[in-house]
Amino acid sequence: MMSWSHTHPSKLIEGTSFNKEAVFEAWGEAQYSLALLEGSQRRLENPTLLLSPLITKEATTSSGIEGTQSTVTDVFAFTAGAEPDATDAREVANYRKAMMYAITQMEAGRVLSKSLLNEMHAMLLDGVRRNPDSVTGALRQKTVWIGEGGTPIEDAAYIPPEHFLLDEYMDDMISFATSATEKSLIKSGVAHYQFEAVHPYDDGNGRIGRLLIPLLLFSEKKMTLPILYISGYFEKNKSEYIQALRSVDRSSDFTDWLIFFMNAVTQQLYETQSLVDQIYDLHVRLRYACTGLQQRYVLDFIDFLFRSPIFTRSDLQASVSMSYVTADKLVKDFLEQGFVKKTKIKKGRSEVYAFEPLIRILG
Repeated sequence: MMSWSHTHPSKLIEGTSFNKEAVFEAWGEAQYSLALLEGSQRRLENPTLLLSPLITKEATTSSGIEGTQSTVTDVFAFTAGAEPDATDAREVANYRKAMMYAITQMEAGRVLSKSLLNEMHAMLLDGVRRNPDSVTGALRQKTVWIGEGGTPIEDAAYIPPEHFLLDEYMDDMISFATSATEKSLIKSGVAHYQFEAVHPYDDGNGRIGRLLIPLLLFSEKKMTLPILYISGYFEKNKSEYIQALRSVDRSSDFTDWLIFFMNAVTQQLYETQSLVDQIYDLHVRLRYACTGLQQRYVLDFIDFLFRSPIFTRSDLQASVSMSYVTADKLVKDFLEQGFVKKTKIKKGRSEVYAFEPLIRILG
């Protein structure tokens, strides 16, 4: 009978080992790209317009790593209530909901904690648990292992710590992540590794671990909005990502992982910057194109489209607090101008409309 054993990552409170010269060179590039993105957001009168589209894109990509097959369109349609039975879209929408919830909590002064992560985890898996025996909103109570589907534990690529050690490990990670002892980007990279290594939940560890990265930068006020689209790089460089994580498992040295992580942050911040520029330009062009429309709620409608690019008249009415007659008139005007289009999606007997230029940007 083949033997197996749990892996026990070093506690972060004991210190982190890495080649500072090599890591700080990569850190400098990442820090510079972060500053550029922060500066670009100031061009928008309302930077929060970026939040819904970019978090939806990140949610779609991050969930896709776990095997979901939803598009950005599917997720916005589900959020509008037009696809109530789309399980994959629900998974992505749950990710988006968990992220938005964490942002709201942190804006209200809440700090990163086990309870906040547990609440996010419960939202993430609400109605979409793959294993009916898995626990949501709480740390796991059993042994788990990482490997291809159906792999026995003896052949596992990695076996995280025992469940009775999880509280201790999570307290250690959160203490490190919320301390003032290290640079924010380095803390984000180390915390992501530690979360993945500890694997505290039955399911959803990858998605919560990726959510941690922008949330930590946001909580430390390094990002005005947590819109770092990190999953794209991890997905495109999946084997290198796994190898970099495993290098820490083998040596407890974070050098290779942190260099990979900083390169990922740099690349994805530039990609996020491109998306921000395109969204900003679209917003400016649409406002300019609507200058001839003499309606009180035109600018409110434009901002609504960037939050909810798939919608019904009732959605618009409720979001902007206008009468149904006013919402109907606005939608008709925008249809005539070609700014929005009627879709084949149905929500009961209501017509569903799409702001296609934004959806195309998000891909």
